[in-house]
Amino acid sequence: MRYRLCFLCLCASFAAFCASIADVRAADADPRLVLGKWTPPKMDAVIDVHYCGERLCAELVDHDYENLATTDVLNPDPGLRNRPLLGVHILDGLVMASSDKWKDGELYDPRTGKTYLSKIKLLDKDRVKIIGCVGPGLCKGYVWTRVKS
Repeated sequence: MRYRLCFLCLCASFAAFCASIADVRAADADPRLVLGKWTPPKMDAVIDVHYCGERLCAELVDHDYENLATTDVLNPDPGLRNRPLLGVHILDGLVMASSDKWKDGELYDPRTGKTYLSKIKLLDKDRVKIIGCVGPGLCKGYVWTRVKS
C-alpha cells in the first residue's frame, strides 16, 4: 500500500513538472506566431490574422461559396447585408495579455450574424484557440489550424 501511494505521488509530481514546462514554453512564445492565415474547423475558409494598429484583428480572405453566402446577409445591420464577405473582420480589437494570449476583442460569425466577446490562446506554431463568449463564463472555443504555405 505504501509503495502504491509513493508511486501515485511520483506520478502526480511528474505530471505537475511537465505542466510547468509547458506553461513556461507557452509563456515564452513569440507573439508574432499568431499572425498569418488560419482555417477554422468545419468551415472551408481562410482567415488572415494581423495587426490593426496596436490591436489584433482578422479578416475573411477566402471561403467556399457553396457553404457560405457571398454577402453578409445575416448581419443584424440591414445596411451591411449587401457587403461582400471577403474582407469582413471576423476578429477585432484584441489586446495582448501575454506573449501567447489576447483578450477583450470581438468575434463575428458570418454564418449566424452574431458577435461575441473573444479571446485567443496560441497553442503552438500551427494552432490557435479562438474563444467566443456570450457573457462571463459562457464561452466556447475552437482550434484553428495554420494554412500551409
